[in-house]
Amino acid sequence: MPEYCWSVFAETLSNTQASLLRKLFEFKVVRVNLDFDQIMCASETPVVEEFFRQTGLDYRGSPIDRWLALSHRAAREGSMSFEEAAVIEKPIWENPSVLMKAMPILEIQRYSERAHENGVIQTIVSTRIPGLREQTLDWIKIHYPWIPLDSVYIRGGLKTPKNVFKGIIIDALGAEVHLEDAVDSAQAVLSYSDASVILFPRSSERGSFSGEERVIEIPDMSLWKNVYNA
Repeated sequence: MPEYCWSVFAETLSNTQASLLRKLFEFKVVRVNLDFDQIMCASETPVVEEFFRQTGLDYRGSPIDRWLALSHRAAREGSMSFEEAAVIEKPIWENPSVLMKAMPILEIQRYSERAHENGVIQTIVSTRIPGLREQTLDWIKIHYPWIPLDSVYIRGGLKTPKNVFKGIIIDALGAEVHLEDAVDSAQAVLSYSDASVILFPRSSERGSFSGEERVIEIPDMSLWKNVYNA
């Protein structure tokens, strides 16, 4: 994906959106909430690696655009049935030892550290399953040690729909801005809270919030990094 320049991107923003981004990059937003997977943590990478190790199917570098995307691709290509692949893939996504190998997404990690240095209150709300709670906290202690663990909220049970959980908690926290990669989660945040959303969408989901001033779609991580480092 090409790097986007700020001047071109800025022309797509409304005055309200431009003002919000300016406040965010100047660390004048008091409360920011972060999604975990694919915002803070590049969790897809070790999952794809482990799927390759177990199946010999090399999907490294391919986009993960839905749940069990590797199984869908294996079935589409005729490599194995969806059911056969899913029996392998699903446990990988729930394996703490695999997920612990994930590296931080450096652009967000650096922004988060600078935000902390400038007094921004940061919280984390994740829809990961409860069984991954301890692994998630251990990972955060290593890669985001400036965020207190009592500021991390992981779904405590499976009865509440995961995106409803996210929206309700973000509302209760009073977050002004939420960073997200999933369109369905972004929609829940808009529905259940007053937070604006910075969205880093998958390629297949771009443009989902056209005309919605509370959502700013960032098309490329390099743009995010280049603006706040300017």
